[in-house]
This record gives sequence, C-alpha cells and structure tokens, in this order.
Amino acid sequence: MPQLDPSSPTIAVIDDDVDIVDVLLAALEFHGYTAVAWPPTAGILGDLHALQPALILLDVWMPEIDGITLALQLRQDPTTCHTPIVFMTAAPHEVRDRLPSYREQGMSILAKPFELLALYEAIDQALATSAAR
Repeated sequence: MPQLDPSSPTIAVIDDDVDIVDVLLAALEFHGYTAVAWPPTAGILGDLHALQPALILLDVWMPEIDGITLALQLRQDPTTCHTPIVFMTAAPHEVRDRLPSYREQGMSILAKPFELLALYEAIDQALATSAAR
C-alpha cells in the first residue's frame, strides 16, 4: 500500500481504463487530494477495508465486477458503509434504474465525459455531505 498523506483526504479511484485512472490520479493530486488507484478485482473489498478512503470514485461498467455490485458490497461492510461513492459512468440511468436509493446511501453520479471542475465539485459535495451526517 502506498504511503499516504494523513492531512489530505484519501480518494480511491476504481476504474478499468488505465488512461482514465492516470488522468484522475494526476488531477486529484493537483487539487490537493491523496489519490490511490485499485484495479477492479475480486480482492478489492479487503484493500478498501484496509485503506478506509474518505471517498471512492467508482466506474460502473467493469469486466470483473460492476461498480453497482461493488457499491452494494461496500454498503454491507461496517468499515465502508458510510464512505461516499461517486459513480463515474456514461450511462447514469444504469445507476438510477438498478439502485434507486443511491442518494440515500451516500452515493452520487458523475456522467462521463466530465470536466475536471465537475469532478472537483462532485468530490467536494460528497465529502461535505458525508461530514454533515
């Protein structure tokens, strides 16, 4: 596990597109966040449990595990059940259809493609909402 800056919120980036992950990591670190990427594999739950990120950026369509299934698993874990999740997806309706209560569960949607300003706003809003709970 990488060395993390304890003064900066840690954001976990989970996406199967390496190019998107690279851009997100650079943009998040530029904006002052500590960013860590994980490939969407079967062992990811244990990794996220150990990391305890402040927020998770989560792609919806991935080959080994889809983001909505992973999000539901995260909500079942006492360590990650309140961690804000921002779904990144080209099909926001997929989240709304399969998980109608996503907002009540501390989740939001960022439609792809998105501008970096929209990314920062989604993160700031999710962290603020989480802190208010």
